[in-house]
Amino acid sequence: MPNKDGTGPDGQGPRAGRGAGNRNGQRGAGGLGRGAGSNNTQGKPWIQSQFNNLQAAIQKLTEQLDGTKKEK
Repeated sequence: MPNKDGTGPDGQGPRAGRGAGNRNGQRGAGGLGRGAGSNNTQGKPWIQSQFNNLQAAIQKLTEQLDGTKKEK
């Protein structure tokens, strides 16, 4: 809190910021917060799908880059 009075950024009231700190109603320091944490139920198929999508995107970008180099 900038002014140490609980008003938050720009005096907008509590919990008006980006949610990075520990405020009333939020999890304590032991909470997992916003990440996947240890309760990731999406599993290996989801990760494999994401990996395949990233590989395809890299391949497409590489092809575009190669095409740009040939034009010069």
